[in-house]
Amino acid sequence: MPTELEVLTARVAALEADSTRLRALLEATPDLVVRVAIDGTYRDVMEARGMPVVASRAERVGRKVSDLLPAPVAAAYVEAVKEAVATGLTQSFEYELTLAGKAGHYEARASRSGADEAVVVVRDVSERRLVEAALREEKDRSDALLLNMLPRAIVTRLRDNPGTIAERFEDGTVLFADIVGFTKLSAKTSPAEVVGLLNDIFTAFDRLTLKFGLEKIKTIGDAYMVVGGVPTPRADHADAVADMALAMLEAVREVSLTRGPYQVRIGLNSGPMVAGVLGLSKFVYDLWGDTVNVAARMESHGEPGGIQVTEDTYERLQGRFTFEERGTIEVKGKGPMKTFLLRSRK
Repeated sequence: MPTELEVLTARVAALEADSTRLRALLEATPDLVVRVAIDGTYRDVMEARGMPVVASRAERVGRKVSDLLPAPVAAAYVEAVKEAVATGLTQSFEYELTLAGKAGHYEARASRSGADEAVVVVRDVSERRLVEAALREEKDRSDALLLNMLPRAIVTRLRDNPGTIAERFEDGTVLFADIVGFTKLSAKTSPAEVVGLLNDIFTAFDRLTLKFGLEKIKTIGDAYMVVGGVPTPRADHADAVADMALAMLEAVREVSLTRGPYQVRIGLNSGPMVAGVLGLSKFVYDLWGDTVNVAARMESHGEPGGIQVTEDTYERLQGRFTFEERGTIEVKGKGPMKTFLLRSRK
């Protein structure tokens, strides 16, 4: 039977072996490990391989963190150590520090290791931060591209719940506009001039879409399509679209001062419609229904330089805008329809 001295000697040897193994593990970790007292004094330091340090172990043990680290960083250390000792809960904090002429980002975790001290494990997360920043930048670029094709509300929904998006909206106002005589113009004008003209006019229309809080749906050749109240419902959708239509006429007049005399035809209609996203690689947000078809007919059957609206839209706007009654016209696919010409806001 072993003597008491032999048992004690065996326990000491086992503790020393455990300590050696633990130290070997710590030395192999890529993290910096320090023991810090609640008054901010370094009690031990295990340097991380390859990680630059503010000072060697010999220079740090026995000194305060405030002697070697910038004041905000030192304060974060002391606060985390005190909180870890008081609560027994691991405290995490991050900080930035320039070491060896290189700025780095560090993540620290303080865990209680005694009645008045904590072990702080510090990891260099600079590369991770760079990767995260690159991913955020790429996400921002992807979102920007999607926002050029789809309404913001639809982009959010696609990101959160990928899949088919199709909705019925009980009320909205659709606007179609096209450039009068564009087909003949494009036949006798250089491609660069044609594209330049469209770019000037459509860029002006895009600004108006943003100004009035509407959704640009698409352009088809020289046609421009906008909707109000879809996909984000709003009570004043007809007013907003009417205001934009009037502003579009003024925008074309301004473009004509430098590009030549051009006119647009604009048509408006209000009512229920279906909206949804088509495609897998090139997403398209589009509208369908009788309301949309009639809005297109209001444009195609309209007058150059005029804004033709249906009776449905007129009823939503009367009292706030001035109109000229055009009378009953024959509309393809609909038959006789009473229409009005929007002239101005009162």
